[in-house]
Amino acid sequence: MLKDADLKHYALTAATQQKAYGLVQGHAYTMLGVYELRDRNGRVVERLVHMRNPWANETYTGPWND
Repeated sequence: MLKDADLKHYALTAATQQKAYGLVQGHAYTMLGVYELRDRNGRVVERLVHMRNPWANETYTGPWND
C-alpha cells in the first residue's frame, strides 16, 4: 500500500508511539520514499522507508541508518 501511494506521489507521513533507535515518542516524520531491496533472483529481501525528521534534532540509530 505504501509503495503504491509513493508511486502516485502522495504526501506520506509517519508517527511514533514509543521512543526507539533515536526516534522521538509521539513525533511526526515525513516519508520521502519506499524501497524494496531484491536479491539476484528478484525476490524482495528488505522493505525500507526513507524518512526525514522535520525538526532534525534526533537521528535514527537503528538498522539501515545513514
